[in-house]
Amino acid sequence: MTEYVRIRTDILDLLSELAGIARASNSPTTATGLAAARDRLHDERLRVVFCGEFKSGKSSLVNALLDEVDEPHLVPEAEEIATSTTIVVSYADPEEIVVAVRDPDGTAEAIGIGRDQIRDFATERGNPNNTRDVLLIEAGTPIALLESGLSLVDTPGQGGPHHWHDAATRASLPGADAIVYVLDGEQTVLAGHLDAIRPAAEAVRSASTPGALLFALTKADVADVEEVLPNARAKIVDAFRWLPGQVTIVPVSAHLHREFLRSGDQLDLATGNIPGLLGAIWSALAHRGIPRVLGPALDELETGVRALIDPLAEQAAGLADGSRERLDRARTEAVARRRELDDLRDKGATWRRKLRQRLADVQKELQAYATERLDEVWHRCDTEYLYQAKYLDRPEMLVDRLNADAAQVVGEVNVKAAVATAAVLEEIRIESGLSLTTPAMTPVAPPSRPTDPVTGLLGQDLRSSPFKRKVRDALFGMGVGSSTGLVVGSVVPVLGTAAGMVIGSLAGAVVGWRSGARDVRNEDLRYRRESLTKELAPVRKAQKKQVVDGTKDIVDDLRGKAEAELDRRIAQQRESTEQRISGAESAQRLEREAARARRAELRAFLAPLERLRARIDEVTRAAGALLPGAPGPQDAAADNDDLSWAEA
Repeated sequence: MTEYVRIRTDILDLLSELAGIARASNSPTTATGLAAARDRLHDERLRVVFCGEFKSGKSSLVNALLDEVDEPHLVPEAEEIATSTTIVVSYADPEEIVVAVRDPDGTAEAIGIGRDQIRDFATERGNPNNTRDVLLIEAGTPIALLESGLSLVDTPGQGGPHHWHDAATRASLPGADAIVYVLDGEQTVLAGHLDAIRPAAEAVRSASTPGALLFALTKADVADVEEVLPNARAKIVDAFRWLPGQVTIVPVSAHLHREFLRSGDQLDLATGNIPGLLGAIWSALAHRGIPRVLGPALDELETGVRALIDPLAEQAAGLADGSRERLDRARTEAVARRRELDDLRDKGATWRRKLRQRLADVQKELQAYATERLDEVWHRCDTEYLYQAKYLDRPEMLVDRLNADAAQVVGEVNVKAAVATAAVLEEIRIESGLSLTTPAMTPVAPPSRPTDPVTGLLGQDLRSSPFKRKVRDALFGMGVGSSTGLVVGSVVPVLGTAAGMVIGSLAGAVVGWRSGARDVRNEDLRYRRESLTKELAPVRKAQKKQVVDGTKDIVDDLRGKAEAELDRRIAQQRESTEQRISGAESAQRLEREAARARRAELRAFLAPLERLRARIDEVTRAAGALLPGAPGPQDAAADNDDLSWAEA
């Protein structure tokens, strides 16, 4: 963490310093690009999402990372089911907490609250069944850990009685830079836990960053870590076909860390292992988040310093050579480059056609992927969900599950769109010779809930009475039982035909009633499936349309931003090229003494720029050292060699 903070601070300083030099050098395009990159880096956030089953200790763990000791905590805990909505904790000074709620007309409203009011909006006790329709809580607080741009996202627990919690959690996963899945150290990992982990595994797999997922094993002060941890690793490895070294599991105790904060006991700090978890989080962030945040800023620095140095260095070299031939050659090359840039700037230029065609191909690929994944979701609905009693009895639960599945698909599409656009721009960069930064993307919005209620009760008024069906089957059973009893009574003299008929009638009635009840239940389930299939058909159609249209919209948006980025880079290089041309022409007109003075002046201009370039090279190497050298993270409690629970 300390190294990342230092590198980020250095990059911010370099962007500011170089932008100032660009403004003083009459290079407004370069100055504007550097200033925009600084603002983007300053505001960018590394999102770490915490998820897990309810009562696994997620909220306590987030509070431990924030060194929260006294009530009221930023993240409510210690209730039967504490967190009921997503809470995002970032840096702000002074502290500011905003709740986003949905108004009756469907629009979102931001409400400022105090720390002591968070429970009223974020917990099942304060906001049962989310009656306030809370969408999100964003808490900004002046905690040093967060000042580097880190955001901790606490999600509602999975697998509890409140089905919408799963939907909120799944929607948070694809956009995460790192995911911490919280395992309860007092529970053995079972098949249900692995099913709950699967969305997180799919999220990092779709982004091709499996190392961005790690596991925190809570309650390490009371759990049998030596038994539970290897068992959990083995089951996760087997379920998701990962290598053991790709599964990072960090034992932690929020309780002991809180004791350390109160007493200063170093043993509590070591056994609580929160520093170890933090180290593992930074290792996970190196797989996706750190390159995403630092990469564009470093590219802007490299491009900017080159645009400022090249014209001056070329002019100085020509003057030092003392040959007009070199200056003529430099001017000729610069004029040729200016013509190339003018061709690139032409609206009908080849690169524009290529960019549009390649992004059109990206759009088709994304739409095909989204359609295929949504078909998988609905196939799962047809073959699994519609045969589960909990969904048939509570259709609103089914709707939320389908929305959660679709939200995850949308998140995967957003990630793939960003990756594909970066690849297209890299191709254009190679062909055009321009350094390009992937623009920020406006993501596809997750599907909204259907406005019409889904009940599973279509056609109920046309069905025969269940009671009549049971009575009919009971009467039929009585008849069969009476006949059977008559035969049995005639064969068994002790019983007699009359008694046989009575007993047979009663037994037949019971059997018939039960058979009728079973038939009614089966018929009811079939009707419900048919009803839900019909009612959900518009939802399926709407989801597909929203995702397909949304994919087109983001590609259109990316195309416009990419063209603007190319235009900016062309303007920047043209600005630098004009300076090369004017510099060469000015140098050609200078006499020997004036040329000597000009060389000295150029050296004075170049010296601070060369020092800046050396610093940029150094910080680029340092940033590269943060990136992982292997496909997956390594096990251990990072950054804390003396931890009691560290495992090789």
